[in-house]
Amino acid sequence: MLARRAAAHRAVLFDFLAPSAARCRAPSRALHGSKLKHKPAPEPTPEEREALFNSLRRVVKDRRFNKKLTNTQIDEFHRDLQIWRAGILNGDLEAVVRTSRKMKRKELLALITHRDWKELSYFVSNAISDSRRYDVNDPALVELAVDAASANGGGTGEAAFALKRILTRYFRARDYARLLEVYNTFLAEARASRSSMQRRAGDQASSPGKRRWGEDGDVAEDESQADAYLQHSPGVFDLHLCALGAYHALGQFREALDTMVGVQVRWTPTAITNFCKDAYIVHEKSASFSLFVEHIRAARMIKRPKWLAFEIGRMQDSHDSQRLIALFESVVYTCENSPQWLQTQEAGPSDVPAPLQLHEVVWIAFLNAFAQMRLFKYVESAWDTIHAQRVPVTQAMWNVWLLAHALDHRLPETLRIWKNMVDLGQIDAVSYTTMLKAYVTFGLPDEAFRLFEHLQQVQWRIDAGGKVASDSTKEQLYNIMIDGLLHAPPVDGDDKLQRAESLLSHMKKHGPAPSIYTHNAFLHYHANRGDVPAAATRLRYISQEGFTPDIASFTIMLQGLLKANHPNAAKTIVSLVHAFGVTPETQLYSAILSCIMGNDGERHVQEAFRILDIMEASDVAKPDQRSYSIVLAGLFRQRSLDASRRAQFEQEVRRRMERAGTDLSSLSYNHIIASCLEPMALPTPEMLDTGLRYYDEMIRRGSLPNNKAWQLVIDTLWKAKNDIVSALEVADTMSKKGVRGDWPLQTLVEKVRTAAARLRRAQNL
Repeated sequence: MLARRAAAHRAVLFDFLAPSAARCRAPSRALHGSKLKHKPAPEPTPEEREALFNSLRRVVKDRRFNKKLTNTQIDEFHRDLQIWRAGILNGDLEAVVRTSRKMKRKELLALITHRDWKELSYFVSNAISDSRRYDVNDPALVELAVDAASANGGGTGEAAFALKRILTRYFRARDYARLLEVYNTFLAEARASRSSMQRRAGDQASSPGKRRWGEDGDVAEDESQADAYLQHSPGVFDLHLCALGAYHALGQFREALDTMVGVQVRWTPTAITNFCKDAYIVHEKSASFSLFVEHIRAARMIKRPKWLAFEIGRMQDSHDSQRLIALFESVVYTCENSPQWLQTQEAGPSDVPAPLQLHEVVWIAFLNAFAQMRLFKYVESAWDTIHAQRVPVTQAMWNVWLLAHALDHRLPETLRIWKNMVDLGQIDAVSYTTMLKAYVTFGLPDEAFRLFEHLQQVQWRIDAGGKVASDSTKEQLYNIMIDGLLHAPPVDGDDKLQRAESLLSHMKKHGPAPSIYTHNAFLHYHANRGDVPAAATRLRYISQEGFTPDIASFTIMLQGLLKANHPNAAKTIVSLVHAFGVTPETQLYSAILSCIMGNDGERHVQEAFRILDIMEASDVAKPDQRSYSIVLAGLFRQRSLDASRRAQFEQEVRRRMERAGTDLSSLSYNHIIASCLEPMALPTPEMLDTGLRYYDEMIRRGSLPNNKAWQLVIDTLWKAKNDIVSALEVADTMSKKGVRGDWPLQTLVEKVRTAAARLRRAQNL
């Protein structure tokens, strides 16, 4: 009986609230001034009034309605709804806003059907487009757009897109304060409407015998959609992006991050990319935006640890320390302020959720990146954060912590950490490798030998579990000891070579078998001392042991010949290559050229040209772009050459390239520009002009410099040449080519634009 009555009430209320079919068929025509009139619904019957009474009683919070809802009040709501619908049909903004405010005060907006809200969304969208009839800055229209977008805690996608158009206009007009005011009003309205629905759901649960319309699953579905609306709807997502852009423009990065975390948005890479593109256009690629992007990406990547670790590795490879630091600070802040939805585990009974714990791979990536980039202050900051958040410290974390102190040459701290690791049983092959390298680096070969002998005594058990080291690990440890001994500073009474030879003999007797890398360490020892006969003997010994000398072997030998001032080093090394039965290839010759051009002096340049002659006469090792660019870049690193001789050699290389039908690639141009303009190269005015000349040639040919080349060119024009106008032209070229650049380049471009604007203001004064 109760079920049939409830079903009848739902049917009556739906018919009472549903819009007419005529209005649904042609909404756009009605919105453009149609004179269609909505046919008023007939006066409700007693049964219909009873159904409306039961529904309204659960919604209306006014004290007047707590005891009794009269027929007059029900009819009043009916009339307001008809006026509201007619206003939408006739484009009467004033009538729609007036009735909306009235129903909002009585919390009746939640009873309006989804189709009504959709019609309102179309009305708002068309009103924004019709600038002749409506003013987009009209507060009434903005209020109506907010109502439509926040309806039922969910609204419609069309309404959100309409509100986005309003916010976008504020954004383009740089009226960020007004934009954030409207956005925060929308958030408050949507959350209040969602809370109202949840309260009604609680009332229904407390009165199971009195069911309301939609109780068979429709209401529950609506509430679930309302909870997800602020997170997943594409239209609402754009509203969040507009707000974030406004926060960024005002420099309120923390507020932006709080908003991002608070709305629980699932940030997709595509949406972030689109937002970055739009914001860069608006803000003219300001460098401060890169920090803001890291805040956005932090929340997105926090639940994808492998992706986050990969991004950290990319920043490490590109030596982008500023972006790495920004990402680290953003991730830590996001973790400490993360709500329960971000956490990987269930929150405890406390009202305040515990901070989010990052995955082990993320902490290892941060620690390793900071250590390798020598950012030791942030290594300690990351370590302190790990302990503050009570993250379990793994073996890999201990290894990176030990490595960081070894790289920082902090002997007491390194020894203390090693002792703690031994006491805790947190040692493995990587730990022994790091500690052996540390002893060798600190000039403590005796300590390294003691540790190495300890490993042999325990039969190469490298961890607390008794795991035996593999042959590759043993070989690596032997190579560390041999290489460390041969490169250690000389000590009176210590025969380094003899001790290294004893280790080599032990490897051949007991294993693991030495590799070509092991033998090259001895070859490098003799070549570095300029002892060519000993190096040649070692090279023959390598061949006798069954190894074929590789590229490293021949370049090491060439370095020894050059250090010994051999009169014909180039031809000698080529003869050695053929003597050992190695077929010379372009890669081998390019390595030889790189080795030769790394030395200063016209004699070495002549040797490089002899190698080019041999390559050009060869059938299998013709010089390529890389070969010529190595010689060109090396020319501009020669300090003993005067300008005229350097120009002659440069013209000779370009003639050879033209004769071979070879042109410079983008990589070659970048290499040459870096050789001419790098501050560490102490460039002369003539070299600066040469670097800028190659930049102009690169742009004319349609090639794009890399981030480093852009930065060197702009920095040279601005600081070395004091030509801010030309530096600004290069920055404009970047914009025209669509180059975004990394953090240091963006910072430099922003400084150049600021300096240029300051110069223009000074000239106008």
